[in-house]
Amino acid sequence: MLKLKREALRQALEHIKALQAKYTGNQGNFTPDEEESFDKALADAQALQKEIQRLEEAERLTAAVAEPQASTPPIYASQTAAAETPLAQTGAADESRAQMAAFGRFLASGVQNLAAEDLRILRAAHQADSNPGGGYLTAPPQFVAELIRDLDDEVFMRRLGRVIPVTQSGSLGVPTLTADLDDADWTGELTSAADDEMTFGKRELKPNYLSKLVKLSAPLIRRSPMDVPGLVRQRLAYKFGATEEKAFLTGNGVAQPLGVLTASNDGISTSRDTTTAASLAIGADDVIGAFYSLKSQYRRNATWLFHRNALGDLRKLKDSNNNYLWTPFDFNGRMLTGAEPGAILGQAYVVSEFATAKTAGAWVAGDYAMIVGDFRHYWIADVLDTQIQVLTELYALTNQIGYVGRREVDGMPILENAFQRIKIKA
Repeated sequence: MLKLKREALRQALEHIKALQAKYTGNQGNFTPDEEESFDKALADAQALQKEIQRLEEAERLTAAVAEPQASTPPIYASQTAAAETPLAQTGAADESRAQMAAFGRFLASGVQNLAAEDLRILRAAHQADSNPGGGYLTAPPQFVAELIRDLDDEVFMRRLGRVIPVTQSGSLGVPTLTADLDDADWTGELTSAADDEMTFGKRELKPNYLSKLVKLSAPLIRRSPMDVPGLVRQRLAYKFGATEEKAFLTGNGVAQPLGVLTASNDGISTSRDTTTAASLAIGADDVIGAFYSLKSQYRRNATWLFHRNALGDLRKLKDSNNNYLWTPFDFNGRMLTGAEPGAILGQAYVVSEFATAKTAGAWVAGDYAMIVGDFRHYWIADVLDTQIQVLTELYALTNQIGYVGRREVDGMPILENAFQRIKIKA
């Protein structure tokens, strides 16, 4: 499978190269059919590249599992058994295994079918907020840690920003920096230092509730020896990840994160916008101008973020001789990319489906088509408690089990000078 995907990617890239080579150095333009073919090949190449990365990671994990392991008790007991699992007294590792085994049985059959000892185990350490009467149980710390790790894999902004774990709900204060410290002063030995202070904005970083439902086959859960907590965790991570990514980019900050593509005096104001020179189009000068609007300390750690629509526009930019400015497939004249095909002006880029996209194939005036910045100045607050509810009866007619996951999370830019957006001109 992996070999076939790599060959398909090679063919897609060859098709792109052939189309680019056809017009390099002359004044021709893509025909409508060629432009459609180019866009399709580009989208196919991006999809294949992601799929190859997933398959390669799956191979790596499979190989790791296949390596000889020391003999240890299984972490997950049979999902159909309701026998009691006494809490081990031999240390934290045994306690952790007991919690995860009991949690697996909870996911398989719901809280109403849990043995009393399982319920006691799950309400032990870190379970003070559990509400078994309402069908909820707070997930064990191991499950939450793995869920957050899976979220990091799904959501670009989590990998780029600064994630702050918090132990309970409540405001983390007002971290929005509206003015940073001035430079230090040269003083004499006995001269007092000049007063200075950072000015903070008004928005508080306060985790908000986020809920998601996933449904899985009941026979698969109850009859298979598979890792049920792992499967539930992966599906919740996918659901949570998509919602969080959208909010981290375009959220309005009201009972949800404040996004980097939302103009706000509490986050990134319009003073950090570069408006395109041409109407309804992105130009090379816009990209260069936005990048060098950042101070050097932010440029060094900057990352570009945009939708695939913007990526397609960048790849079609040409100079006065009709040569492509961005030629990542071993052509000459790399102007925007420098020596690295995966970079713009020497800095990495990421493509998110939740960034601003074209409407009916065209940019709309006022769209934020791109953003560049040091995303370490985007803070994400995670409450470490994640609640799970198992719905064993609601979806019985379709032979499924529902899982409702509830988390608390918030996010916001804390220093607008670390970012610059490209805004589409009318």
